[in-house]
Amino acid sequence: MKKLLLLLAVTPSVLLAQADDNNPGSLWPKHCYTNPLLDRVAKHEGDLLTVIINESSSANFSATTSTSRTEKTDIGNINVPVLTNFFKSLGLDNSSSYKGDGSSTQTGNLTAQMTVTVKKVMPNGVLMIEGVRWVRVNKENQNLLITGLVRQDDIRSDNTVLSSNIANAEIKVDAKGQIANQQRRGIFSRILEWLF
Repeated sequence: MKKLLLLLAVTPSVLLAQADDNNPGSLWPKHCYTNPLLDRVAKHEGDLLTVIINESSSANFSATTSTSRTEKTDIGNINVPVLTNFFKSLGLDNSSSYKGDGSSTQTGNLTAQMTVTVKKVMPNGVLMIEGVRWVRVNKENQNLLITGLVRQDDIRSDNTVLSSNIANAEIKVDAKGQIANQQRRGIFSRILEWLF
């Protein structure tokens, strides 16, 4: 009887000692035991994070080229008896100048908001994110792709992050459809521009 009581007393402590932190039988993973009063922001692989995209860029290029050249040659009087009557003196004047100006201005703005997925948590706590959105309206397709790295410190309390805080950010917008086709120049225009 004493052996049975001893066995019953030791068994729970042995089972608890062998319990794995990542218990596959549990419905809730270990990282889900969080305080409901704390902010719920993306921290783990598979979590969702909202990216607020507000990108603007502008570039101005200008170039000015100016060259000039003047050349003057004077042979003087010709002392050849036959040619003296025809040419009193020979001279050559040549001048050339070139001036060129060029300028280019490019501006771009992109404003959007989309939710991405945390694909990986790096050892230093940085989150690798990726998100894709396809929108189709009236046979117009628009694809938006975002990838990059986010520090957990840059995530705001409402689980959003600004696109300016994404490291190695790759933001791609691709549009296909009738409007995009109308904005593309024809093949003859492109050939003429290439030739001239």
